[in-house]
Amino acid sequence: MIEKKTIQLVDQCVGCGECIRVCDAGAVSAAEAGTTDLSINQVSIALVSPVLYAQFPGVMPKDTLMGLRQMGFRHTIDMSYFLEIFHYATEEFIKRNRESDKAPWPLISPVCPVVVRLIAFQFPSLMPNVLPVLRPAALMAREVKRHIIPYYQESGEKIALYYINPCPTKMDPISSNANRQQSIPEIALGINEVFPELAGHVEQIKESDVIPYHETRFEYETCATGNASLWGMSGGEIADMDIDRSLAVSGLKETISYLQKIELGLFKDIDYIEFRTCREGCLGGVLTAIDKYRAKSAVQKMVKLFGLGRRLPRENVLRMYEKGKFQTEKSPAKLINLYGTQK
Repeated sequence: MIEKKTIQLVDQCVGCGECIRVCDAGAVSAAEAGTTDLSINQVSIALVSPVLYAQFPGVMPKDTLMGLRQMGFRHTIDMSYFLEIFHYATEEFIKRNRESDKAPWPLISPVCPVVVRLIAFQFPSLMPNVLPVLRPAALMAREVKRHIIPYYQESGEKIALYYINPCPTKMDPISSNANRQQSIPEIALGINEVFPELAGHVEQIKESDVIPYHETRFEYETCATGNASLWGMSGGEIADMDIDRSLAVSGLKETISYLQKIELGLFKDIDYIEFRTCREGCLGGVLTAIDKYRAKSAVQKMVKLFGLGRRLPRENVLRMYEKGKFQTEKSPAKLINLYGTQK
């Protein structure tokens, strides 16, 4: 902000949030959308990152989702379903391309949009290394567009998508073009924006003697798994992947250092590298609400409680893979142009 005016450094900013983190004066902040538009006059759909659950140690994910619904969200879409799909698609892509030796190695996770933007700006030669599989957030937005949105469009109700996330980056524009064509508002909310009000609802739910109940119309509104909880931590993405040679790197400086090494030709023996520019992974995002180590402890307890294991049949996902349902249509050149002009 300059004299309370919003500025956007399109040709320089990768959305990492480091400026917010290091400014002692608090002069830099992320743009806030707010939740004042949540009302009965529109169908508000929350796309929920599993990082949100870690902000409430000792609280079950279903209670956190119930709190969101009490805030005014009609649907709360848990990401677990799409994380599993991404796992299967990634494993299959790596397996097939190791056999054909077509892909450049190592492949780089596309999950953190900050990393993809950083590569587009500073390491464009590595864009072909970015795994050409749609991010879980993009898969989630696509399914909402295909199934939930038509359900309400028949009645003419207004619809808005809210992506609740731990960092300043917005929803991946790769996933949102169709929604823009349908004039469906997409709003990115920081976890710290919804936390104060949500915490009040969660506390009431915890103290209530009534067992919270909500009828879900869609399978992916069901609650998180232990595998999904891990995704907020550095290493959580690759923890349950059936990949022999993988690495997890977190922190902006560390990410840049390893990208430089890859550019020099190192790590070709590695299949896949998970990069997160925030320390400790997304739990350390600048728009989270509690200390990242407290959140990490909460995740570890959730994993112990839920256990690890997938709930989707691999065969079903592979059939969709064969039809090209998970591959991004954007070439490396288009991605460079996309991330260089739109934040």
